[in-house]
Amino acid sequence: MKRSIIRLALSAVVLGSAIACNKDKITDNSPVTGTDITLNELTLDRFTHWNSEGKDGFTSGIAHFKHKYDAGTKKWSGFTYSNQNYRTYVQEKADLDSILYSVYTIRPNYSGTFALAHVAGDDAEISFEKPVQLEHILVANSTYAWNAMLKGDTSFTVKANPVTGLQDTTWIYAYANGAGKFGGKDGKRPDWFKLTIKGLNDKNIEQGMVEVYLADFRSDIIPNKFILDDWLNVKLDKLGTVSKIRFYLSSSDTDDNGVMKTPAYLCVDGLRVKNQ
Repeated sequence: MKRSIIRLALSAVVLGSAIACNKDKITDNSPVTGTDITLNELTLDRFTHWNSEGKDGFTSGIAHFKHKYDAGTKKWSGFTYSNQNYRTYVQEKADLDSILYSVYTIRPNYSGTFALAHVAGDDAEISFEKPVQLEHILVANSTYAWNAMLKGDTSFTVKANPVTGLQDTTWIYAYANGAGKFGGKDGKRPDWFKLTIKGLNDKNIEQGMVEVYLADFRSDIIPNKFILDDWLNVKLDKLGTVSKIRFYLSSSDTDDNGVMKTPAYLCVDGLRVKNQ
């Protein structure tokens, strides 16, 4: 776990597991222990991410993060790791790399190294050297998903600021996978983006499940509508004793075939294993 974590300043709803999260910013000063998986030993140049081509994953502490790479399509799924914290909009196609591998947090460039999941099937998996019980994990939206939920895929251009004369940045929505702006034009559409974490034993039998909303617009009360904009501490004690955990994403924003249009990316960090 990072030594100082600023938790979400908006209320969030967690299904099956209570978390310490409210509208006040809370600094978590609990010490990092030997059983914390922080990924900080995985070194990167400044503002870069792991070159995962041809590799099947990476290890931090007692945890192995699964990675799949298709040399034909040059697409990947599962986990990579990054230290990028780019929080603005895309202006050029080349900028897409910056937001794709970035975590969206309130303060820029304080997250250190974190794991980024591209969720597809069962590929977003963390396995352990031996069966473990887990206390918690930190989760956050990627900048790619955050922008897609905030703005959707409708292209627009902002005129120059009449005072400064500077052109505001423009999000190229063509790269948002056809995603819709959460809440719709009037903010009333009950959109949601949900993370499901499943714990499994060495025979792939599910031992427990935790769900948490990374964005939720279902409430009629405007202050309760949110898109997660910082790290969130999610309790994992209800998963029981596990050999691996898998991450799944679902959204209210789907196409006619039920395929999710919200970009299926997630950032994780600070996985704490119980002392046994």
